Amino acid sequence: MKKVCLFLALCIAGVMQAQTASSVVVKKGNMFYCGEQQMNRAAYKQFLETECPQAYQQYHQGEQCMIAGLSLLGGGAVGAFAGFATFISQSNFGGLPPEQYHGNAALGLTGFCFSVLSGAGFLCSIPLLSVGYVRMDNSSVKTYNEQCAKQNVELAFGVTGNGVGMTIRF
Repeated sequence: MKKVCLFLALCIAGVMQAQTASSVVVKKGNMFYCGEQQMNRAAYKQFLETECPQAYQQYHQGEQCMIAGLSLLGGGAVGAFAGFATFISQSNFGGLPPEQYHGNAALGLTGFCFSVLSGAGFLCSIPLLSVGYVRMDNSSVKTYNEQCAKQNVELAFGVTGNGVGMTIRF
């Protein structure tokens, strides 16, 4: 009788499995996946805000770096172009005699310096954009998976040709 009860208990336990929902986040292209849930960037940000404050902090810091990088990129490009245009327009590259030259050498030099500084800002935007992108995507996904994701744990009992077995998957 004990063997029959044990056999029935193991068979029933083999059908029932203790399992938590898998919620590991994976990034593919521009989409984020959490199990079967597909999220664009805005949905992923909202997901992190509600599910994992630590990963949301990483994402937010990355966003701030991206904004700073894009500002330097745009401002640097416009400033470099404007400064270089001022430098060219105020310089006497044609070798005109002084009485025919109507440019302002000081303004041309100022335009050149502005162009160089703006170009430096443009170049500084590249690492900011890179760091921001990595924090928004890679670091936030890694932080979520390490600190907030629920791992799959599966416990199953079964009867095989060799006897009774127990399987644990994690």
